[in-house]
Amino acid sequence: MPWWIYVEPLAGALPGIMLVWLARWLVFHPRRERRIGPLRLQGFVWKRRSAVTKKIAAAAAEWFDMDALAAKMTAPESVEKILPQAEVKIDEFLRVRLVKAMPVVGMFIGDKTIGQLKTLFLQELKELFPEIMQAYLSGLQQEFNIALLVEQKLNQIPDEKISSLFNTATDRIWRYAFVAAAIIGLLAGLMQAVISSIALHAL
Repeated sequence: MPWWIYVEPLAGALPGIMLVWLARWLVFHPRRERRIGPLRLQGFVWKRRSAVTKKIAAAAAEWFDMDALAAKMTAPESVEKILPQAEVKIDEFLRVRLVKAMPVVGMFIGDKTIGQLKTLFLQELKELFPEIMQAYLSGLQQEFNIALLVEQKLNQIPDEKISSLFNTATDRIWRYAFVAAAIIGLLAGLMQAVISSIALHAL
């Protein structure tokens, strides 16, 4: 039996392993675009980073819906949640700050008057708060471009950090790919060795 028949299984597995290794290498290398004749080579992650970043930023902006946020914040149940805190602050203002700033007024304001003023202020706040928040969020939406902010933040992530995160997330996948390539290549090599052995015996 020729010696090369025994090498065929290994020869079948080696190309598959090399192809997987090359595919993994090409994900990140080269980092900057390089030209080899008519070919332009650049790691897949870096070549597609700008496009992927823009898509993520657009998705984030779509998810961060200012209109939905405004509707949530100005809903009656949301306003009701802040009223107890507002009542505490109004009570403190009427009993402490107002009296301290205008002592004469404090002489004419009793618990009944404070209660009436609190009720009036809370009612006005309940009606004004949705309008104020709606105007504030509308101005905020015009002032800030959510998609642009997210894109800028993503572009500030160092290349080394991206490489580390990607390798950590895909390490198991690449291991499976190496094993699968080796097994498939080994089986193909074994089949080739069997065919070669049968052919030699037939001669």
